[in-house]
Amino acid sequence: LTTPTTLKVYRIEIYTTAEEVLSLARRLGIEVGKLYFNNITKKYLFYNDRFSFEYSIDNGFVRVQYHIKEQSSESMFSSENVLIKNALSFLRDRGLIYVNDYDIKVKDYLVSNSTVVLKSVTLYPKIDGVIAKNFGFMVILDSAGNIVGFEGIVIENLDVVGEYRAKSIDDVVKELKKKISHGDPMTDWFIDWLAFTDLKIKNMTLQYFLTSKGYIVPIYVIDCEYSLDYNGIHDKGTTQAMIIAILS
Repeated sequence: LTTPTTLKVYRIEIYTTAEEVLSLARRLGIEVGKLYFNNITKKYLFYNDRFSFEYSIDNGFVRVQYHIKEQSSESMFSSENVLIKNALSFLRDRGLIYVNDYDIKVKDYLVSNSTVVLKSVTLYPKIDGVIAKNFGFMVILDSAGNIVGFEGIVIENLDVVGEYRAKSIDDVVKELKKKISHGDPMTDWFIDWLAFTDLKIKNMTLQYFLTSKGYIVPIYVIDCEYSLDYNGIHDKGTTQAMIIAILS
């Protein structure tokens, strides 16, 4: 992993007013006069026999299902390149593309009786060349190329908060050791398994991460192997840690 000298922090702006959300719904083909707002879930909702729509004003997450009769012949599916092109066209035509580059994956989404019924095209944004893995878009298509579903975080604006010095690999390793040994509260770091006597770092990647407060921050994702040999217990496995990638 080659670490940059500095990294930026961003903040997203999302649609929050009824007029903005209604306009978004119309861009997605939901032609209605009004939407229902659930005060408990903080979501705008609409459903009829042609489509369903939901949008959260907490985080900008939108999900749409277009109720059409899905084609189910796997042999009819276009190539991955065509599926990606269709998905990108869908997003561009609706003004949902906000970065220049995406990490794109095509996967089977629904399989019935050993036949692939639906495929998904997942697009993770690349911000300053760094992949953001916990937000993006998923477009769902049937074998005829129809868009039958869409979900993801819809961003109105992406604003730069500031640019900060990046931590080195040595900084990260030392910090991880310290936080584990001291049992630091997991406010700016995380590990999903702490019962071990030995921890080996196997891989480290730099990613962007969308926080619950709407900030996009750079993090190091650290893949590890652990072993636990203590008081007659012998266990081993894999675990993953995360640490903020910039110096405060």
